[in-house]
Amino acid sequence: MVQAGAVPVTWFSLAAEFQLDPKFHDAPHRMRLMQENVPSMGMSARTFFHALELGKRAATAV
Repeated sequence: MVQAGAVPVTWFSLAAEFQLDPKFHDAPHRMRLMQENVPSMGMSARTFFHALELGKRAATAV
């Protein structure tokens, strides 16, 4: 398949791509799966989204 041009991915890389937008209705389910299977990545995602939220609050407070 690789010789035909397919790019192999893992389930986690695909889940991370879908998790980029936490506004999707099923985002909490994906986050739970990520935390259960790869706890360090779940913590990293939570930290990233928390930082985004803090940035939004800081931008509107000015």
